Amino acid sequence: MKIKKIIVQNIDDSISLYEKNIMIKNYKPNYDLKQSYEYFDYITQLSLKKIKPFRKNNKFWSGQSLILQPLFWYVSFNITKYKLFFDEYGFNIPSIDLKDDVRNSYKRAVLFHQNSSFMIRLIANLKSIKSYFLMILWIIINFIKNKKNNIWIDKYILTNYRYNHPDLKKIIYNSNYIEVLNFFSSPKSFKFKNNGFFDGLEKEIIKRIAGVNLWSIAIKLLKPKKIIVRDDLGPSQGILLAAKLYNIQIIGINHGVLSQWQSYMFGNRDFCILNSVVFDKIYVLHSSFLKLFYKKNTLYSSNQIKHSGWLQKFNYDIKQNNNNNNNIYVLYPFEHHTDFFSIEKLLLKFINLGKKVIVKKYPGWTNYKMFENMNIQLVDDFSVDHLHNAFVVVALTTTMVFEFIAKNFLVIYPNNSGYNLFEELEIPGLISDEEFFNNNQKKYSFDFKLEEITDDFKKEFI
Repeated sequence: MKIKKIIVQNIDDSISLYEKNIMIKNYKPNYDLKQSYEYFDYITQLSLKKIKPFRKNNKFWSGQSLILQPLFWYVSFNITKYKLFFDEYGFNIPSIDLKDDVRNSYKRAVLFHQNSSFMIRLIANLKSIKSYFLMILWIIINFIKNKKNNIWIDKYILTNYRYNHPDLKKIIYNSNYIEVLNFFSSPKSFKFKNNGFFDGLEKEIIKRIAGVNLWSIAIKLLKPKKIIVRDDLGPSQGILLAAKLYNIQIIGINHGVLSQWQSYMFGNRDFCILNSVVFDKIYVLHSSFLKLFYKKNTLYSSNQIKHSGWLQKFNYDIKQNNNNNNNIYVLYPFEHHTDFFSIEKLLLKFINLGKKVIVKKYPGWTNYKMFENMNIQLVDDFSVDHLHNAFVVVALTTTMVFEFIAKNFLVIYPNNSGYNLFEELEIPGLISDEEFFNNNQKKYSFDFKLEEITDDFKKEFI
């Protein structure tokens, strides 16, 4: 009997190879965003050769533009991360699910190489049938209520904390809108068995435009004035394609850090995808994103890129004196997508300086075992005392970086990490640990603001 190998995903994002319940080897993640993007360009080019454009309303569309996010963040980033393992063992070793919070990076890497079990596919398909019935009901109810010529707004924008600025709430609630992409209007795709990697990619394209025919019916019957949604629609891009098919303006709103690694926004580096399915306009949160977006993106023209202003409420209304070396606290807002190893090393540096590390929990995340051997304090939120007596903030990927810097907090990131989302963004007050520790007597002064919501953005809701 052949002894089965299996992969276990660990809380620190490493993976462990087991054979007969014995750990053979542990593989630490090797984060390299630049190398990942090179691999992403390579895979995208191969897929363009192997997967033909699809035809809708007498026009050909490139499906690759719909899967740029999983092509980079699922496939390229994670295959690069565990390159040593995949070079040795390939993509066919299964993994086991853990009840604890883990990132499931390995499962994402092999997503299009492996298949789900029959039972998982069956359950997914039953949920899909249910979602289609609910969508039909949603169309009928809104048609009977004569909900025509309204703005359609994504539920995510209406309810998620990333869009909770009071001024934005007033703008939305003073408009005539219908909530979309909610429980009743989120048609889910059927789940099919993959027949190899590129067949898996082709089925992912089909998955991501699930419900396009129902969305087309809804558009023809309800005649929306325009559609406003989050920038990363994931598997809900049927509404995007339907809007393009019937010439309804659809606008995407940036939901967080707009780094050059956001493939679904920037596209490929070395070539353009023709006939791509993209938004008519894309609004970004901060002017510091605009220069990089103009420079790096291959999906949007400059007249499609707009500035919304900051759309999230900042809960800490405290201005900080960042030059007080006697302040005791180092604050770390936990990032569930980050380089834990580099963050740990940086936090330990501050602990060795006699500072107290305060880690703020991430909403919904329960497992913090990566810190169990460190002298840190885990809190639900930073207190007024923590904020008043903060020495620095540590971060690598979170949008909260911008909010802290706007309140004059100095933010330090680990320079040696290959998982730096802020690379090439010009943000004063964001300092590498190398610069900080080599210039520990330096007095930092910077002026950074979270800009007000723009008039152009407000007009979208009229």
